[in-house]
Amino acid sequence: MNKIFKVATLLVILATVSSFSEEKDVKFSVRAGFSLYDYPSGERGTDKYISRSRGFNGGFVISRQIANSISLVQEIGFLYRKLLFMDLKDIEVWVNEFAISLPLMLQFRPVEGTPFYWAAGIQIDPLTASEMRTKTDYEEKTENIRHRRIPIDFGIPLGFGYLITPNFGIDLRTVIDVTSPYKNDKDAGWSQYGFGLNYYF
Repeated sequence: MNKIFKVATLLVILATVSSFSEEKDVKFSVRAGFSLYDYPSGERGTDKYISRSRGFNGGFVISRQIANSISLVQEIGFLYRKLLFMDLKDIEVWVNEFAISLPLMLQFRPVEGTPFYWAAGIQIDPLTASEMRTKTDYEEKTENIRHRRIPIDFGIPLGFGYLITPNFGIDLRTVIDVTSPYKNDKDAGWSQYGFGLNYYF
């Protein structure tokens, strides 16, 4: 991802924060999450070498109530994922990726005032780094991945949460990837499952 794209993404983030912060009914919080990742390609011969791997994410959350039981929620944060592609006797292949994470979701409470809520929306993750690490008995090397289809992942986040106290909550979330990140795996995409901890100001 080139410098111009990074600057443009940062300007969009700053503009969004400024526009939301002008509203009187805005609430702020922070979120930290842990996720498991799959990378199913649909081919058994390939998928048997790919293991479920892990990642972390976190950032700031801005929410605005737009109806009695519906809120518009935007997160501005980062994510890191480490995917084990191959773990054989003589070789290990890992992919490490860092990205800015921009989920935009609607939260719905089935009953006004209930601590439970459902959430769904869209998510855009512009990459800041993507690298592959190869380790054998003889050497270990790391190189940037250059066969990325696009430097942005698009997904559909779905989940639900529970407010334990007015200032603390937990959530479960999955993100369905709708993009194919690599040119040689046109039908593959990330599958993310995780949980998060939320602190509300």
